[in-house]
Amino acid sequence: MLAGHALLVEISRKLDRIERKVDRIEQILRSNTREALKAAIEGVYFAIDVSASDNKRHLLTNLILSLHTVIKQEIGLLKLQIQQAPEPPQKFIKGLVWDTSPETRQALLSCEESLVAILEGGRAIGTAALALEEPRFAWSIVAALLRNLEEGVPLDHARILARRILPRENELWPELPWSNALEVIPQSRAVVEAKLIELDEQGPEYLELELREDELEALRLAAD
Repeated sequence: MLAGHALLVEISRKLDRIERKVDRIEQILRSNTREALKAAIEGVYFAIDVSASDNKRHLLTNLILSLHTVIKQEIGLLKLQIQQAPEPPQKFIKGLVWDTSPETRQALLSCEESLVAILEGGRAIGTAALALEEPRFAWSIVAALLRNLEEGVPLDHARILARRILPRENELWPELPWSNALEVIPQSRAVVEAKLIELDEQGPEYLELELREDELEALRLAAD
């Protein structure tokens, strides 16, 4: 349990480099377009807090798989948003670098909010993994989500677009969240995958959760 808590703290600290402000995270999740994601995250935390021990594990299993499905949808949306982020018209190019286009800034802001929401969902799954005494299936899903972000979403393209945006007064560099994401997502994935290797080396007796066949199949699909 302590090892699992340390793992979750380590991942959370890495993800906090992308967005530290709790009130902004809450505002992002309150968006009308993320009602399903917000409900899925809240469902996981609610089950952790109030479920009876005899059915907690299977309830959390199902809730984690539901949250995973919603997060995958948000990842698909993020990929599409970045691909469709507008290149600035020539009139908005200042000098050789700066992009002053409001459309580009707004598109990337929306992408950043989507990224933050996805990572909060992943954090909820990690918390559920801790409540389930670190079953392989939950950490496998976290690893799969991080892999999808790292390999399937053009985060570097978002960083390139953000790097050209002219910062406003007292504004951090617009590329910073994307630069941090490109660093901490692979790091977090490596930490989780190392944990999975450790669990495999400890043998099957470490996993106390007995999953039904339909849950095992959902896990196999989630890890693809």
